[in-house]
Amino acid sequence: MARRKSKNDAALICIALLIGIPAFIVIKISDAIGAPALIIGVLALLTAVVAYFVRKRANRLAYLRAKYGDETIVQNIMHRKFWPGQTIRKPLFRRIYIGRISWWAIV
Repeated sequence: MARRKSKNDAALICIALLIGIPAFIVIKISDAIGAPALIIGVLALLTAVVAYFVRKRANRLAYLRAKYGDETIVQNIMHRKFWPGQTIRKPLFRRIYIGRISWWAIV
């Protein structure tokens, strides 16, 4: 009689696949183009990702500085802090729930 697989066995198989398939792909790419080219490619990709996030943050800072003009307010927004005198910006429409039904209402 065949043994039934438990949830733990299925989870172990999924983890093995999540680790094994990317490792297999990296090994095959390394064999095809060589390890130095693979390392240079990964470093170039990481550099591009870091540059994207740095540029995104710089654009956000420039936008907030142009909008508010006060550096302390800009830093509070960037650090997600609240401060005295902060206004609440409500959206025009808000989702309200009546029972199990959700409605969009003008606030």
